[in-house]
Amino acid sequence: GDPDYMSPNSTLNGGEHLLYFQIVFFPLISYNKKRFDREVEDIIC
Repeated sequence: GDPDYMSPNSTLNGGEHLLYFQIVFFPLISYNKKRFDREVEDIIC
């Protein structure tokens, strides 16, 4: 419901969301990838 978020000239807001995405989801993705690789190794071996 934030009007500044939809505004085209609010690049700062978009940058903040991108930073938040990198901080939150990047470790989550890498963690899940490591866990997935470990499960695949358990299945193969």
